[in-house]
Amino acid sequence: MSGISPSALQMLTDEIAAQFESLFAAGKDEFFQDGMESEFSKNLLLLLDRYGEVGVEILTDLIMSENVNPAVASEALRWVGQIENPATHLGRRRLLEQALSAASAWVRDGAVLGLASMDDPAALDAVKLVLDREQVSELRYVMEQVWIQLQSTQMRSDK
Repeated sequence: MSGISPSALQMLTDEIAAQFESLFAAGKDEFFQDGMESEFSKNLLLLLDRYGEVGVEILTDLIMSENVNPAVASEALRWVGQIENPATHLGRRRLLEQALSAASAWVRDGAVLGLASMDDPAALDAVKLVLDREQVSELRYVMEQVWIQLQSTQMRSDK
């Protein structure tokens, strides 16, 4: 984006952030079913496809601010893990790893399920770190299963 003034770049970033915020606000009125596309998920994937790394950064800021509905954030994180885009892989994985430490169990659940979908063993340390501290037994069980899955993936890739 060379040649764009800092103020123009900030306006563009603010406009993109407003699109994500609007999407999250509308998502509060949706009912989400595991594994089923929703209007929210379709539009989230479109925004992330359109804005790439910038979109992932904005989404990270939005979710980590914890000023969004936890159920909507959880849904977003589940879908973030399913995206097949090498250009945003690292940013998406980092978002999911950060969200493992969110105050909301809903958000932590979405993050660990997103990491399961990514199946990237680079997230092993992050999952192990939160696994030892998780207070919700059902969520700790899911984290254990994802940790085992990621270990298995790492062992297969080491062969």
